[in-house]
Amino acid sequence: MSFNREIELKLRFTQEISWDDLKKKIGRHFEIVSKTEQSLQLESFYYDTPEKDLRERGLSYRIRHQKSELIATIKADGEIEGGLHSRNEWSANIEQHKPDLTPFIELLEKRAKSSADPGRFVANF
Repeated sequence: MSFNREIELKLRFTQEISWDDLKKKIGRHFEIVSKTEQSLQLESFYYDTPEKDLRERGLSYRIRHQKSELIATIKADGEIEGGLHSRNEWSANIEQHKPDLTPFIELLEKRAKSSADPGRFVANF
């Protein structure tokens, strides 16, 4: 399992604009991003229980198809500051495209023990 701190800048536009036009409008500020620009096709699926147990605990669970891999990710501890969205992510490669918390059981149990609600966390998708 790997751990990352995800930081995203989310922008909303009120009118349609092409990627090239956006780069022109951002001007010199875009140079920071353009040196690492790459294009990937990602397919992401988010899951929760019917009772929204994950959301209630400030968690999200995603399976992403990236190249030839299936990657399951748990996200938690989100913050928003100055337009930047930041949160912790734990990821593990999985074999099948179906929700499986097995790689994250130790993490989830630690979080349950440290929370105000120490009950065992069980998610049935």
